Amino acid sequence: VLISSYFLLRTDYVKSLAQALILTQQHSTSWVVEEAALYALTVSSREVCARIKARGGGTLASRDREETTQIILSLAQHLCGTDQTAAIQSMLSRHWLVLSGACDLIGAYSAAWSTKCTPESIYQLLKCLCIALSAHPMVEQAASWALRSMMIGCAPKLVADSNAHQAVPQYAKEAMEDVLSKQDEQSMVNVA
Repeated sequence: VLISSYFLLRTDYVKSLAQALILTQQHSTSWVVEEAALYALTVSSREVCARIKARGGGTLASRDREETTQIILSLAQHLCGTDQTAAIQSMLSRHWLVLSGACDLIGAYSAAWSTKCTPESIYQLLKCLCIALSAHPMVEQAASWALRSMMIGCAPKLVADSNAHQAVPQYAKEAMEDVLSKQDEQSMVNVA
């Protein structure tokens, strides 16, 4: 149903869910709305990423693609911000499911991040996931899966960046040390 809704509404679907997510955070309303918006955006991520990565099309398709891209990029900035630790703590203070949903969303949109983000923005998302990995036990598997998705999905972009030779091993080391200390097999597999 959610994917069909995306195909019917396109940019309006993404925009309304992003607005619901942002307004919920700003007005301290129920975390359930926030988690539901994250879930709905995550479920349709494959289709949204395909739209973002698509080439060609007419003026309407190009406008829709550009607007969708801007919404998704601003959503990533909103979730992780410039102070990743504060962003993670803020999500965790509302409920651990909000943080887990944010990790799932970041991992699900790795194709979009690889296509449209700068390497610096990708590093911010990786840092956010590394912090989330140790924030709450119930978030560990979502964060480790998202970290794996980001490392794999963004590898072509990161390989071309000269800073990747320092940053990527650092994030991988932090994540591996964290999951090894907790003995969670699935998280170890995801990070390895």
